[in-house]
Amino acid sequence: MMLTFYGDDSGSNYKTPFCVVAGYLGYATEWEHFADDWQERLARSPSIRYLKMSQAASRTQEFLDWDEQAVENKLVDLASIIASHELMGFGSFVPNKNYLRLAKGYLPETVDHPYWLCFNGALLGVLKAFGDNSLKIDFVMDRQGEGYERRARIQHAQWDDILASPYREMVGTLSFADEQEMLPLQAAEMLAWHIRDHADSRSIGKPTNRPAAKILWEK
Repeated sequence: MMLTFYGDDSGSNYKTPFCVVAGYLGYATEWEHFADDWQERLARSPSIRYLKMSQAASRTQEFLDWDEQAVENKLVDLASIIASHELMGFGSFVPNKNYLRLAKGYLPETVDHPYWLCFNGALLGVLKAFGDNSLKIDFVMDRQGEGYERRARIQHAQWDDILASPYREMVGTLSFADEQEMLPLQAAEMLAWHIRDHADSRSIGKPTNRPAAKILWEK
């Protein structure tokens, strides 16, 4: 039995009110079943090759020429696949404006970005939730570029010294993958995008009420 957390970020470019890292934790066998169901649902007409939330929101590339209702229907269909599997969602978010005002410049330059607070917050949340579990948890994140990935691996290597027992014994591997090829990362991106969208919209007093988000929240 193996546990794997797949995570992705949203809003890490400072262009939105919030930065988010979120994803899902599940057993390897559950992820195998999920991948089969997700691929089938991607291929169901109207089909897409992969899910990218920025494309869905802008109705470009995989969603080019789709009307708004068709996009929403596809997202609801995919969210229902997530809800049908035994997966546990985790997320961490930071207001970008507050980070720039209160924290920017007070951290080492290599990790002076809200992504790192969210990255560690989400991963530590997973470990805390399973603090009495003897299984190791592997972490798979969406690709961020060589610089970010190298810094993440350095932080991962330091967890043995930083984390107290039993958390340090639970830390497995950390790797990065392409979300177009690693289907669970598409579910992670869906969660991260909807958390950010919900937080962004509430921050300006215009909360969204997206059907796909309702399914994810119930999960």
